Amino acid sequence: MNYFEYYGLEASFVVDKKALRKAYLDKSRQVHPDVSGQDVIDEHSASFNNEAYTILNDDMAIVKYMLDIHDMPIDAKNAPMPQDFLLEMMDLNEAIDEVQSNGGSAEECKAQIESIQSQIIERHKAELLSFTPSMTDTQKHEILVQARNYFLKMNYVKRLYENLNGTQSI
Repeated sequence: MNYFEYYGLEASFVVDKKALRKAYLDKSRQVHPDVSGQDVIDEHSASFNNEAYTILNDDMAIVKYMLDIHDMPIDAKNAPMPQDFLLEMMDLNEAIDEVQSNGGSAEECKAQIESIQSQIIERHKAELLSFTPSMTDTQKHEILVQARNYFLKMNYVKRLYENLNGTQSI
């Protein structure tokens, strides 16, 4: 059973956060000893519930999860970075190297990164929103390929930001 089925939600790249929260709380009550009549919490069910909620409550984690459940997992072997995107990133990588080498201001690079993130989201938003379980396999596959590209690009840009800041999150 996947996380969407567990909560009775439609498999989608965009999850209704209110419906998710309600389903999570309902499931949490079901496994709680005061409600279930058991003396202890069912650790497996509670753990599955928490993991499902954590994944489906994070937009990027949903993309990765959707790819996983549709047999398109992300790994270095099967998901090379789109070459056109890497070419677009060349100037930004050089600017970041310049900032790090000369100790200059990173504000311009940060602004570029934020702009690129916005562009990636705008380019892929319609595709991700259009996914429905009732689509043909061919239609699903086309959107899943775009979702994989979206995921890879967003992670690449996140790493650029982390590299620029020397931090672990954006």
